[in-house]
Amino acid sequence: MKKYLIIMILSVLMFISLLFVGNNFTGYDSAQLSNLTANIVSAIACTFSNDALNVSFGDAITAGSNYNASKNFVDLHSNTWYNITIDITSSSNLNVSIKGTNFISGSNSVGIGNVSWSSNTTSSNGSNMVFPGNANISNSYDVNNLIASDAVSGSVAYYRMWLRLPSGTSGGQYSGTYTLRCTEL
Repeated sequence: MKKYLIIMILSVLMFISLLFVGNNFTGYDSAQLSNLTANIVSAIACTFSNDALNVSFGDAITAGSNYNASKNFVDLHSNTWYNITIDITSSSNLNVSIKGTNFISGSNSVGIGNVSWSSNTTSSNGSNMVFPGNANISNSYDVNNLIASDAVSGSVAYYRMWLRLPSGTSGGQYSGTYTLRCTEL
C-alpha cells in the first residue's frame, strides 16, 4: 500500500507541476522551417486606336515633298486620330517608345528616318504636334525621345506623323512598318 501511495503522491506532484510551471517539455521536440512566397503580378497593357494600325501618307504623292499622315488633322478641331491608351489594368507607369522599318517598293527603299513624329499626353490637338515633329523614327527603339514618359494607367498619348519624301525617289507602292512599345518603369 505504501508503494501505491508514493506513486500516487508522485503522480499528483507531477500533475501540479505541469499546471503551474507550464508546458516546458524536456523530452523530444520538433520544429520545421517553412518558406513563405508571394507572387506579385505586374501587368501592362496598351491599346492602339484603329487609325494607328494603318497609317497612310496618301496615294498620289510626289518626290521632294512633305506629307501629313492621313489622320493627323481630323474634324473641325484638327484632332489627331492616332493614339495609344495605357489600359486601366496596367499596374505600373509606362514609357512608350517607337521604331520602324524602311519603306520598300521592289528594290527601292525610303529610309524610316524620313518619318518624323510629335506627341502630346494632354490633348489630341496639342499645339506642339506640328511639322517637322520632335524626332524621326529610327530602326531601333528610341528611349531618349518617347511618345509618352511615365504614363499612368488610363492615360492617352496622342501623336502625329509626317513623311519627307526625298527628291529622286522612284515611283512605286511603298510600304513599311512602325512599332510602338510599352515598357514598365
